[in-house]
Amino acid sequence: MTERTQWHESTIPMDGQQILIRTRHLPNGWDWQVRMGEEDLDNPAGLADTQERAISAALHEAAGRAI
Repeated sequence: MTERTQWHESTIPMDGQQILIRTRHLPNGWDWQVRMGEEDLDNPAGLADTQERAISAALHEAAGRAI
């Protein structure tokens, strides 16, 4: 695993703010990060098997924090 792994970024509006979701493919799965304003959320749940599931997990985590 290297820090040079390419992150894929998407911006999604949620509750009046822009949520930045970053995903990257690692040898054993997909990792994700979320930025909500000044807060960074790292993946607490482990790697996902697809990018779609990584994005879904990131959105779920962001929504839980927004409530």
